[in-house]
Amino acid sequence: MGKLLSDYCDGDIQVVGYLELLEKRLKPSRFKHTCGVVKTACKMAKYYGADPHKTMVAAALHDYAKNMKPEALLEYAKKLGLEIDQVMNTSGELLHGLVGAKMVEQELHIEDDEILNAIAYHTIGRSGMGLVEKIVYLADAIEPGRSEYPGLQSLRKLAYQDIDK
Repeated sequence: MGKLLSDYCDGDIQVVGYLELLEKRLKPSRFKHTCGVVKTACKMAKYYGADPHKTMVAAALHDYAKNMKPEALLEYAKKLGLEIDQVMNTSGELLHGLVGAKMVEQELHIEDDEILNAIAYHTIGRSGMGLVEKIVYLADAIEPGRSEYPGLQSLRKLAYQDIDK
């Protein structure tokens, strides 16, 4: 990719390890996006006073289940007994956050609720999100490699003015 993986995460060794794992697991374009999310989340964590390590771990792992097919995500979610609403049932791809959080918990033995919730809700959000969740949710939407969409520039600006807006 040109940059060292440590450049995306302030040299956090554990996050570098997760990025190395994801580089093998994700498609190159998805991996590049993940690195952008980590870098953006790190910057936002420092700005808002969130734990940078937890925020970068959640950002690095937010798309852990992204390459799974929607049918496989639905099957996995049902097997785990996850609550699946009508929207997720018809758009299984939305489940990659919830399923990914469970996979990260089981496969990587991460038990921190802030990290797991940030992974789980990075696509769908929820009321009462914590700071790490909000940062990962926004970093996913505004990272520098994100394709242009209506309101992106305003969102990027607002993200550093009022995270709750």
